[in-house]
Amino acid sequence: MANKKKSATTTIPGTTETKKKETKAEKFVRLAQSRVSKAVRVIYNIGNLGGTGYESTQEQRDKIITALNQAIESVSNRLNKETVKPTGFTL
Repeated sequence: MANKKKSATTTIPGTTETKKKETKAEKFVRLAQSRVSKAVRVIYNIGNLGGTGYESTQEQRDKIITALNQAIESVSNRLNKETVKPTGFTL
């Protein structure tokens, strides 16, 4: 029996229209752009804690920086196919 390839398009139910199926590479780009943009915004907002409206100790600031650096290291390892689980964060 011959192997059949899956169709690269799908029909939208109730119509005669077809929709191109997203490739894994296209999905990666779409999700990466969205997730990295959100992460950068959130990290930028963490920097706002250094403003005059807040009071913190150097130890607290060091813990935040360490946690962020560990998270970045974990992301780097996972993107490079290395297995490392992130640690939690508390002040």
